[in-house]
Amino acid sequence: MALQRALFVHNTDAAAWARLQRNGMTADFSWSDSARGYARALRTGARPGADARPMNAPIRLALIWHFHQPDYTDPATAAPAMPWTRLHALKDYADMAAFLERHPTVRATFNVVPTLLDQLQALARRSGASAIRFWPWR
Repeated sequence: MALQRALFVHNTDAAAWARLQRNGMTADFSWSDSARGYARALRTGARPGADARPMNAPIRLALIWHFHQPDYTDPATAAPAMPWTRLHALKDYADMAAFLERHPTVRATFNVVPTLLDQLQALARRSGASAIRFWPWR
């Protein structure tokens, strides 16, 4: 339903579509913003958002991140066939760890599959210029 409405606006109203794009690009979808709300709710027992009435009891919340990753290693060359492991390691995984470091009262569990660990260790062994040469698409 939402996709049909979006396609309708895209195809019939260019100005409205441009406003939707601008609004979407200015909205904060970061994990940090959501996490601040969760941490506040856990700390104060208040509901997140505009309706900030106190709750009867604090929420017990478990944050569980499951890091799955196909094995992108090319068996013939031992080089990664796709950039996703490196991209996520540089951006998402590091960001999550940094967030938890900034918010020591927030607890989280990271579940990392063995194929991802293998690929991260392979990337860690290749540093500097050798890491750049390791990627087939510079």
